[in-house]
Amino acid sequence: YVQLEKEIESLRKYMDLQLLRFPNAFDYSITFENLDEDELIFIPPMLMQPFVENSIEHGFLGIDYKGNISINLTLQDKHIRCTITDNGIGLKKGNNKTKTSASIGLISDFILKATKNKVKIQDRKGIVIDASGVIVEFLIPYKLTEYD
Repeated sequence: YVQLEKEIESLRKYMDLQLLRFPNAFDYSITFENLDEDELIFIPPMLMQPFVENSIEHGFLGIDYKGNISINLTLQDKHIRCTITDNGIGLKKGNNKTKTSASIGLISDFILKATKNKVKIQDRKGIVIDASGVIVEFLIPYKLTEYD
């Protein structure tokens, strides 16, 4: 487990690096509810990054508008609810996002075992009229010390 603040810092650095690769291709935001970024909470590393990578590498591929990635972390009783939303092309047939990558599969298995809840990956078109993109939602287990 790593401190939440360090994991968020790594995630920001990853997205900033991608913005060097694809200047002005997307914006991103990370919001927190019921917790602060610098709270002493420890989470498993690298759970969010592969979903963000999918948004950038697949969701924003070939779009003619600026992409947007929104990450919301909400502290709940025993977990942190993570919602990652993008405005990319969505889950279209033939799109690489419909195939589960090895990392997404491993993360999904871990999340299911650790929280007893599945990772939900939904096309925004089915939720919000005239919206494009994907919503990924899952629970992240956390500890109050590195050694719990």
